[in-house]
Amino acid sequence: AFCTRILEGGGMRAAVVRDPLAIMQPLVEHRPDVLLMDLYMPDCSGLELAAVIRQQEAYVGLPIIFLSGEKQLERQLEALSLGAEDFLTKPVSPRHLLSIVTTRAMRGRQLRNLLVRDSLTGLLNRKALDTHFAEIAKQAAMTGRDVCLVLIDLDEFKAVNDRFGHEAGDAVLVEVAERLRRAVRDGDVVGRIGGDEFVVLCRGRSSPADVAAVAARIVERLSQPIGWEGAPLVVGASVGVAMAGGDDDARSLIRRADGGVYVAKARGGSQVAEVLPPG
Repeated sequence: AFCTRILEGGGMRAAVVRDPLAIMQPLVEHRPDVLLMDLYMPDCSGLELAAVIRQQEAYVGLPIIFLSGEKQLERQLEALSLGAEDFLTKPVSPRHLLSIVTTRAMRGRQLRNLLVRDSLTGLLNRKALDTHFAEIAKQAAMTGRDVCLVLIDLDEFKAVNDRFGHEAGDAVLVEVAERLRRAVRDGDVVGRIGGDEFVVLCRGRSSPADVAAVAARIVERLSQPIGWEGAPLVVGASVGVAMAGGDDDARSLIRRADGGVYVAKARGGSQVAEVLPPG
């Protein structure tokens, strides 16, 4: 409670987990920038819990800070050897706690962005999308909500590169990424899986018709001209949609959505194929 008041007083959001064995669900729900834990807790030690968390690929880069009354240097070094970023000895001053947590959060975000973000558009990369899909699927299973994937393939992107050069092509990709961000709702996940292909992971949609409406909005926004040195560039997009089945992972869902993209292109492009049922 003391640490929570300090952190929230410093403008942060803090969630308290009282059962260390139930840590994974709060990690999924809150997606923290920093995890503070004691060295000694009921049912398991902080060392054991840190080792378990570090085995999860999604949390390999999550900064862990131990906050404990343990004063033996050997035990502190053991904790740090498991990948913890800092060891704070209680009692800790509010100023020191805020400084350490802020620094670790900022560095952690920078490192994660390098690992999970596409360098050109700032969208999530393919590996990060796999991780997000796994987390979204877990939440969907618990809440009974649907998960779907919208695959976007630009129609005339090669012509832009051929006629105006790769600098223009890069500008188009950046603008497409921004339009996709604006086309989806909070909670949906947007990524670039390579070249001129983009993905939106939707959750909580109540029906295939709802997802199709989102896809149609994406097509409409990407059909608008993109300015480049006075020239209006029009690329358009073919979109395929797939609803997740029980055994789907992100890659299988992309493959099924890709079938929708081929249908849309065969019909002339700049449109959405029918929503595909789970395989």
